[in-house]
Amino acid sequence: AIPGFDIWYFDNALSKPAVKLADWNNDGTNDASNDPEIIRAHRAGHTAEWEAARELRPGILLMGNTDDLSSPQFSGKLQGAFLESLIGKSWSMERWQGWEKMMVRYHTAMKHTAPPHIVGFNVSGRKDDFQRMRYGLTSCLLDNGYFSYTDEELGYSSVVWFDEYDIHLGLPVDEPPLQPWQLGVYRRLFKNGMALVNPGLLPKTVTIEPGYRRIMGNQAPVVNNGTAVTSITLGGQDGIVLVKE
Repeated sequence: AIPGFDIWYFDNALSKPAVKLADWNNDGTNDASNDPEIIRAHRAGHTAEWEAARELRPGILLMGNTDDLSSPQFSGKLQGAFLESLIGKSWSMERWQGWEKMMVRYHTAMKHTAPPHIVGFNVSGRKDDFQRMRYGLTSCLLDNGYFSYTDEELGYSSVVWFDEYDIHLGLPVDEPPLQPWQLGVYRRLFKNGMALVNPGLLPKTVTIEPGYRRIMGNQAPVVNNGTAVTSITLGGQDGIVLVKE
């Protein structure tokens, strides 16, 4: 028997054409990708494909590799969004538009997908770049998406495991933060711990209430050494997961 799939994935489910200039309507004249008429037709083509998929497989979850689902044509049409290489590539959004705008895209994807809101927060890098992984993971933990890390040498055939993946933080106890907690550092609390991220370029030292410790790990022992903390210094573009004692 052919195994079934729970998710139907659509690559390049973009809000407008990726090619900036082409004869999209076959009238002999090149059209700009930001032409409102071209954008409407482009989105209509995507939504028609998604509707056809639903007719073929009623009840299947639809996920798109997308940049923006906030338009009326796209909002609520997909149950999932894959945000590819938000960090780590030469073309990554975090690199060219900054962490804050990257997070707006992430929060927007959560808002404009349909339940169960399966949003993948993807980061690319070396398999031993633990700082980049922490930066991405803790950014992801500021909302309710799913984190994935891609080994840049092996691509999507890779399955990279990190010490943080073995930690059971439990459910969040507060809403996704939209403003910094201390000194530009963002924090989200969970039943069994917290996530902190410093998206700035300079180190920041923040005060932690008693009762938290670093996780115990083997990959980055200077960071994850199991010690109790009441303050912590986060390097620029770094994050950390702490657990309750």
